Amino acid sequence: MDSSLLNTISQLSTIEKRQQSGMAFIMDIPQSGILRLNNEIELINDYFFKHKDIFINRHNRFADYPAHKHEFVELNYMLKGSCQQVVDGHELTLHEGELLLLDVGCTHSLKACGENDLLMNIVFKNQAINIDWLTTMHKQNSPAFKFLLNASGKTSCNQTKYLHFESSHITHIQFVLSRIIHEYYLETDYSTRIIHMYLPILFTELIRKCDSMLSHSLTKELSVNDELMLSILKLIETDYQTLTLKQLASKIGYNTNYTGNLIKKITGLTFTQLLNERRLIVAHHLIATTDLPINAIIETIGCSNKTYFYKIYKEHFHHFPSHARKKQQDTSYI
Repeated sequence: MDSSLLNTISQLSTIEKRQQSGMAFIMDIPQSGILRLNNEIELINDYFFKHKDIFINRHNRFADYPAHKHEFVELNYMLKGSCQQVVDGHELTLHEGELLLLDVGCTHSLKACGENDLLMNIVFKNQAINIDWLTTMHKQNSPAFKFLLNASGKTSCNQTKYLHFESSHITHIQFVLSRIIHEYYLETDYSTRIIHMYLPILFTELIRKCDSMLSHSLTKELSVNDELMLSILKLIETDYQTLTLKQLASKIGYNTNYTGNLIKKITGLTFTQLLNERRLIVAHHLIATTDLPINAIIETIGCSNKTYFYKIYKEHFHHFPSHARKKQQDTSYI
């Protein structure tokens, strides 16, 4: 990030100066922007989105911020330093370069940040992008990610209201966030439009990199069998074209019967069903996004029996491949 902008963001606000001297929290939002229900603070849309549908600010330092929730989706980005939070009853530390996605209705509180801790709050009115949307999008492409969410009890936005992305090592995500903040603070012609273009890029990158950013945090509580199952699913995800149960068992160091039984016990599906699911997902994506002949796609995914492929495709997607191809062709003319 540009050093002059970083210096601007680092400057103490009036509230921070008061909090630093008194070490007591001062609410930074007027009463008109707050709804109090059963002693709980809820921040409402009207204050944040009077003139824009995106609002960015730096979190005030030097005092604990009380538990509150939102009517909107919030993205916490740790620009510098670190920050301790309690999110839906779970303690976590957000380190430099990491992201915390908070869904509508998620309750969280923050411990006091120090002078060198810069936490950026990015909130946007579009509630179409939320935890459920993000995980659903990624599960379409990653059986391993789906398993991680199931194993950690985080399978829907009704069960969890947040996702912690360990994203400090993803250079492109850091760049996109830097550009969003830059456009917001140094507002020039078309800045709002540019931010709107960057947000889908940011969330698409999060979807694409979910496994590498979330795996560490989600696997902390996994059992030995769960960790083994995660390895199995990742092999199915990458080697789906040619993988057999015998080959899979050899790669993980167990016999075929044990591997097959373990898969069935943990997932409720057989190896063949998991393999077919992965192949169908890839095939559907190719049918909907490319002009490859369907017969060529069937061969590409490693399926030798075309009749069988059409049967399981119909069972999975409730329509035949030709329907998805026609829909793709119709859309291309819009």
